[in-house]
Amino acid sequence: MSHWLADVGWRLGQAAAVAATALGLAAVGLALIVAGPDDGVATALGAAVTLVFFALGHTAQVLAARLDPRTILGVALTTYALQVLVATLLIRGLSARGFAAAWLFLGVLAGVLGWVAGLVLAFRRARIPIFDPPAETPPEQGMTNAVSPDRLIGDERSEGQ
Repeated sequence: MSHWLADVGWRLGQAAAVAATALGLAAVGLALIVAGPDDGVATALGAAVTLVFFALGHTAQVLAARLDPRTILGVALTTYALQVLVATLLIRGLSARGFAAAWLFLGVLAGVLGWVAGLVLAFRRARIPIFDPPAETPPEQGMTNAVSPDRLIGDERSEGQ
């Protein structure tokens, strides 16, 4: 991954983390007002588990993008499988300890929606070229190996003879 693309990847993750944190805090505030401090803690834990889930996955993918392209998919799938396993165990453990599942779910939902919204908004504002930047070639090399357009298409004058 080139340096500018890694920088964009980190900025996308930061924007998503900020949005997920903001929406998670709003959900915690709602839980505190509506249901009380115990359910506010449950909502905060759900949002925190989700934020850590996405942040670790995003970090692993940005770092893996610097590796050989053949290994990126394996790293991404392994990371995702471990994330799902750990997040599931954490949320089930929290539910078993008496935290309200509905408020845990609200925290998780707020974290997911915040992360995705932040990622989409940051991606819309990111200046990512839709083409590969041209490789810098020394001026003395120029286009010495260029193929003539006649050789690519075929010379119509020689085909009819």
